[in-house]
Amino acid sequence: MHIGDAVRAAFRGYRSRPSGVLPYYLLGASTAALVQTAWLVGVAAAYLTLSAQGNLAPIREELRAIGPVQIDDPASYEGSTAGLEAAAEAAVTPELLAVFAATGLVAIVVSLLANAVVGAGQVHAVYGVLRGRDPIRAGVEGIARDAVTFVALLVLQLLAMAVVIGVSIGGLAAGLGAGAASALLAFALLPALLVALLAVRLVFLFARQAVVVDGVGAVAGVRRSVGYARSNPADAVVYLLVSLGVLLVLAMLSAGLSSVGMSAVGSPIGLLVVFPLLAFVKTALYAEHATGRMPQSPKARGTIRERLTDEFRRGAAALRRFVVARPLLQAASGAVFALGGLAGWRFAAGVDGVLQASITARLAGWFPPAAFLNLAANNWQVGVAQAYAGFLGGIPTVASLLFNGLFLGALARIEVDPVELLTFVAPHGVVEIPGLIVAGAVGLHLGGVGVRAATGRADRADLASAVARAYRILIGLALVFLVAGAIEAFVSPYYAGLLGI
Repeated sequence: MHIGDAVRAAFRGYRSRPSGVLPYYLLGASTAALVQTAWLVGVAAAYLTLSAQGNLAPIREELRAIGPVQIDDPASYEGSTAGLEAAAEAAVTPELLAVFAATGLVAIVVSLLANAVVGAGQVHAVYGVLRGRDPIRAGVEGIARDAVTFVALLVLQLLAMAVVIGVSIGGLAAGLGAGAASALLAFALLPALLVALLAVRLVFLFARQAVVVDGVGAVAGVRRSVGYARSNPADAVVYLLVSLGVLLVLAMLSAGLSSVGMSAVGSPIGLLVVFPLLAFVKTALYAEHATGRMPQSPKARGTIRERLTDEFRRGAAALRRFVVARPLLQAASGAVFALGGLAGWRFAAGVDGVLQASITARLAGWFPPAAFLNLAANNWQVGVAQAYAGFLGGIPTVASLLFNGLFLGALARIEVDPVELLTFVAPHGVVEIPGLIVAGAVGLHLGGVGVRAATGRADRADLASAVARAYRILIGLALVFLVAGAIEAFVSPYYAGLLGI
């Protein structure tokens, strides 16, 4: 099978069962909530460290001394901040640095491990589609079977990259200290380093597919990935370069969208389209190599428009059923969110009159179409992360709800014109906030499923059903956040003025 055949198989497979694969890519997006949880714990530890060392009070005093600062435009402040800078420098103790270093390390490790584990579900789901199996069940079984192996692959790849980078840095340092000629040779190592890193990437490129298709361990997976590259060098190199090019284009697109106020739009394009299609192409290439043939996935039925309409209709129905069936979970989610809001309000009392926010300043340069897409995409991604992260006992979901409540409560406390803020938030808030609360309730529900699975009271069929049900509800919530985004972009900034409020 050549790249062109693999691409055709990928599009056919993706079109036939997108709802069987996308839940695992949305599950990968929940990494954001896990990292957020780590940083919340870290910030709390830093706050306690500053308080215990007596370094928080001087910072507060200096903040009060410099007067109100607009957080929406801090560059507009024209007074001296020398005292604040000195107090902040004095607060940077070894203990505080250790807290932030530990937090950063934990966040990185959590992110890498979570992506590796979810990657097992993603590749198994893709291969399940290509084999005509139930991809949701295949993904759950794949995580149970190969999560540790995928983590081992990650460790091996990081070690290989560390060795390559370490050798290159050592050669560069030696060259710089041995005269001009050696320095030139050392700088010649830079392109060699790039080539070496690409070679490492090529060695591991098909290792995950080998683990899934051949049912082998991490070391054997790497060997078979190398074997594929040796047997099919053109396809391997072309796929590597094409995938890197696609990711570069996606990065440039995301940067372009960010420059026009749509920073949240690029991520869903990657999650819902680019990453699944790349996985389909890679898995199709390796599966044909390993088995000698490629089982054809079922042909998609109906037009794209008909299938999208059906997806949203089913999502709305699943959302409605969940809201009706789980009122206590929604009450619990709302209570956590409200508790975060109250805590944010009380915490911001310490900087009330020192830091100021202005909804008028934030609306400067408001462009409704761009704001609509950005708000809808951002809120939906928050809901997705909040929901699927709940599998870890619901803890990341609770942390996300608390964080969002803290942010809104603190922002409301330091707003210079609370009435104007309320008139802005009210129209879309009555849609957006319940949507986030329902997403939190989904996360709490999945937390219960995760706990039951860990204690042996739920099997893989229960987990697969929970993954699929959560996906449907999140599709329904996408409609909610589209409505909320449209109101916030096109109505909230203007209606109060039109009504003379």
